[in-house]
Amino acid sequence: MRCFIGGIAGLALAAAGAAAQEMPRKIEKTALCFDQACKKGEAEFRPWELKLSLPKTLAQCTTYRTTPFFAVVLTRNIPETAEYDCDDLPKERAADRGEMARQKALGIFPGHTIFLRMMCVSFGDYVQYSVAGEGGMQRNFLAVYARDRATADRIQYAARRFYPVPAVVSMTARIEHGDDKCQ
Repeated sequence: MRCFIGGIAGLALAAAGAAAQEMPRKIEKTALCFDQACKKGEAEFRPWELKLSLPKTLAQCTTYRTTPFFAVVLTRNIPETAEYDCDDLPKERAADRGEMARQKALGIFPGHTIFLRMMCVSFGDYVQYSVAGEGGMQRNFLAVYARDRATADRIQYAARRFYPVPAVVSMTARIEHGDDKCQ
């Protein structure tokens, strides 16, 4: 019995030690950035990512999250990329096909910011999107940023000529900077 209790105490100490090494994640509010010079700390944004206004040095275990904004999801018929490593994503055919769809949309909506959700696996500083009310399995999408609801409605109306079911959504964008030591 003494061995059993000692074993449990040892496990509890080991778990407490592991938990002590984890750092809590903090959330910093940020805004979208429409300046071409915006960077993710020292790194460049990918062509299909919305740009966020970020500090030059990103803090460990920090999520940089925007306030909600409107966008029009043009299509979710974008190749699946969730199994790919984010660092290798630009080399994948699925990413090329998604970027080609984004380039085509740029021609349809000149002057608007067109972006993709290209889900992938990594601890890298990649822009992720949360859509209000989105449940179940998340999928990649092609979307147009809208500065307000009226603009989103106009974009949605125009998009119907090219996309079967464009949808106005409220979403946030975020970058989660950190590694496996972050909670």
